[in-house]
Amino acid sequence: MGSVNARDLTEAMKSLKYLFKFIVRSRTLFSDLNGGRGKEAFEDYLKQVLTVIVELMFSTSDELTNAQEDCLRHMIQSIPDLVTVLDRRELAAILVKMIRAVQFPEQNMKAHQ
Repeated sequence: MGSVNARDLTEAMKSLKYLFKFIVRSRTLFSDLNGGRGKEAFEDYLKQVLTVIVELMFSTSDELTNAQEDCLRHMIQSIPDLVTVLDRRELAAILVKMIRAVQFPEQNMKAHQ
């Protein structure tokens, strides 16, 4: 899987909740000090990060299955923080893309139909 080790990626996904909490809190403090300056740029960058995560979810590599599962699990825990800085509908659309991107093994497909 290129230069990124799947195990390292899985571990990184486990820290998503804390990374997003830190990012959102930092943005909130910056916004409070600067009268909301940079809001649009911040939202654009955050959406870019989330889009990269969506792209990861589209990967069909067996090596990434654990990382994808951990990503979904920890993204859910990040929602309360993310909705404070992103439009709810935009965030919901991104999350739906993430969920739809996951390829379930065939034996699990029957259970999800």
